[in-house]
Amino acid sequence: MDARFITKTIKSKHYQVITSMLNPMKYPAAEIVERYTHRWEIELGYREMKQTLLNSEYALRSLKPEMVKQELWGLLLAYNLIRKAMTEAANRKGIRSNQLSFSSCSTAVIPNFRTTFRNKFSGNDNLSNQ
Repeated sequence: MDARFITKTIKSKHYQVITSMLNPMKYPAAEIVERYTHRWEIELGYREMKQTLLNSEYALRSLKPEMVKQELWGLLLAYNLIRKAMTEAANRKGIRSNQLSFSSCSTAVIPNFRTTFRNKFSGNDNLSNQ
């Protein structure tokens, strides 16, 4: 199998990528490295969800397919709400949101979600003490 080894420096960070996309005209090195950095951010997001929101559990709690789907949507919603809160906080402080700890921010933000939902949906016991 043929492979292409790409090295690129972006903002003083050195990237090395091995790819099977051999044609440099069709797949410029700068574009491959840029996409790789975006892919890496996505991988970090997956890790944050698994480690922080799922407490490093290997399996979801739900057993029925429709409930697994609901649990995944809830997980994605929680992740995006935390990320939105992080972006707003970072903007107020004049820093980038990736300079904040996802774990620390989720610890601070999740109790506010519970309070908000509890107040909005008072009488619904499903959200208490989770």
